[in-house]
Amino acid sequence: MKETRVYMDGVFDLFHVGHVKSIKQIRDFGTTIIIGVVSDEDAISYKRKPIIPQEHRCQMIEQCKYVDEIIFPCPLFVTKQFLNDHNIDVVVHGFKDEEDYKKQKDFFNDIDLVVTKYNNIETTTDIINRIINQ
Repeated sequence: MKETRVYMDGVFDLFHVGHVKSIKQIRDFGTTIIIGVVSDEDAISYKRKPIIPQEHRCQMIEQCKYVDEIIFPCPLFVTKQFLNDHNIDVVVHGFKDEEDYKKQKDFFNDIDLVVTKYNNIETTTDIINRIINQ
């Protein structure tokens, strides 16, 4: 079987079972799984400051048995040059819903993108909100 290098990125804050399931499912699209971890600085620019520092998030991803390689810091926007530099064949990205897809789809122009759905498991934001409300 030909090696197919598959890339997915994320913040991976409060690493949880939803993250593991997302990473595991991309194994269906290739033989080598490459995970990009977003830096604290980049996460703050569009989301919020991660609770878990970037160094620890990277260490957690490195320990996941489904991950073959890690890229840190990964770029916020995947480019053809980035894919070429890392010999990436396929990019996998999950969207919350159709609205989320429409907001982000232009960032993936000219890229072999596989769209996946979010797992029906609580998100990091759900976990944070549950903690706040207890």
